[in-house]
Amino acid sequence: MSVVASENPAQVREKISLYEQVCGVYKLYRILRMNALYYGARVHRAQRINFWFEILIAISSSATVASVAVFKPFFPYLAGITAILTVIKPILAFPKQIEKFTMLWSGYLEISLEVSQMIEEIQLTHDVTPEMRSNIILIRNKFDELSKRDDPYPNKRLLNKQWVAVKEEVPTNCFWTPPE
Repeated sequence: MSVVASENPAQVREKISLYEQVCGVYKLYRILRMNALYYGARVHRAQRINFWFEILIAISSSATVASVAVFKPFFPYLAGITAILTVIKPILAFPKQIEKFTMLWSGYLEISLEVSQMIEEIQLTHDVTPEMRSNIILIRNKFDELSKRDDPYPNKRLLNKQWVAVKEEVPTNCFWTPPE
């Protein structure tokens, strides 16, 4: 479909077929859902790594461990491990990663729930109302704002895993679509 540059966005939206509008909402939902799953997994992974770093630092720096006769020959190594972990942990900035991934996860989850509610309404009414069109624009703006904060180098394997999960959870044939 070609759009003349002089047309205003409201006129352009009116020319978009119901089929294209509905399919656009479904596609947006699947992308939002994938991002929510991806960042949920990233939060979980970062929290788990941070937890184990904390455990290793606590154990290796513990005077109790060093005082046990069995560990006395290993004490210099434990002290070295503690020093290395203590220096590396702030560089890796797990708390900042956890905070960023949590913000992205909750943001994508929130707007995917908004789109999910819109999909339910589309399923019931078999239509996209002007109010829904306005909400879609607001949701796309939120999506654009969130995506500016996305991971610049996403874990492609994890992303693909989440996309497969979304395709299983939300197959394309489960949605109502109007005739083209």
